Amino acid sequence: MRSRTIALLATLALLVVACGRSSPPPTDTPAPLPSPTAAAAAATATPRPAPTQAETIFVSPVSPIPFTRPGLPLDTGRSEPALAWLDLATEAAQRWSEQAHFLGIEPSFIMERNIPFMPAQAGWFYRFGRPEDVIEFYVQVADGKVTGTTEAEALGQRPKPQPLDLQAVALDSSDARQVYLNSLGASPPGDSELDYALAMDPNLGKPIWWIYNLEVSDQLPVLAVDATNGQVVPME
Repeated sequence: MRSRTIALLATLALLVVACGRSSPPPTDTPAPLPSPTAAAAAATATPRPAPTQAETIFVSPVSPIPFTRPGLPLDTGRSEPALAWLDLATEAAQRWSEQAHFLGIEPSFIMERNIPFMPAQAGWFYRFGRPEDVIEFYVQVADGKVTGTTEAEALGQRPKPQPLDLQAVALDSSDARQVYLNSLGASPPGDSELDYALAMDPNLGKPIWWIYNLEVSDQLPVLAVDATNGQVVPME
């Protein structure tokens, strides 16, 4: 079965669709992308809600930002697993649109490449959409506080992302992490180098956790985990 996964990438919140059975979403890199399909995205001129005192409006860069590890330690702002603060992110998204629906989790290290004025912690980035258009809304939560939001709009033809059915999700990021650690024969990596993405796979019809180990690669995930049952999903 072939599947398709969407991830936020380079300048102006570039969104890429990677093809292949459980094919992982590549990150921005000067090398050619492994997938032949890509859709550029740009910050929209749609009016944004006024931020609260505790909330920063992220601004997308005008051009790609040179990026070299090390970046933010990926265990900062993550005192709870990813889904623990989804309610906070949803409240912020519903101020943006009452019809906002949850699309998943974006890796913080990818968001770091795209947002020049982000907070000093990795935290969790929650992705939302709305039925009437392809504009997406991202909310960062770090240690239980909403620290910023931003919009992005995909340009060009691409499938509309599927809302994520939370009732089908049995694993949080901590559970996906344990599946990855159980798959290793060597010493476990540090949490400061591990990152996660969660999205519906439209062809598998399931939510998938993608696990990144930046000690191995800052372009491709190292493991895909079925979020409904914890089974490892083959990647191509």
